[in-house]
Amino acid sequence: MIAVAPPTPPAYLRGTPAQVTYALRLREPFLAEVDEMRDRVANRLRYGIIPEDEAPGLMAIVRAIDCVRRVDRAHWWIEQLGRRGRSVQTLLAENGQRILAMEPPS
Repeated sequence: MIAVAPPTPPAYLRGTPAQVTYALRLREPFLAEVDEMRDRVANRLRYGIIPEDEAPGLMAIVRAIDCVRRVDRAHWWIEQLGRRGRSVQTLLAENGQRILAMEPPS
């Protein structure tokens, strides 16, 4: 059993009023999918429904999702979800290293 903190609340977005409005519209369905993914992974970690060697990778997924939720730049959301049309899996895979690098040290 591995302790997993509850998810962080989504960040308050910064940008122009138009950017924030558009980014919120893009971000809402994305966060719903991310939250579902995080819940599944967190439950697997909490209840030990994984081989031990998979735990570090699953914890990285949880941390990456938490980092994405904290992105507060409306422009970033518009670029990732609007212009590039990234899916949850693609966004986490392509930007995983950058997302984890934004995570504050624990």
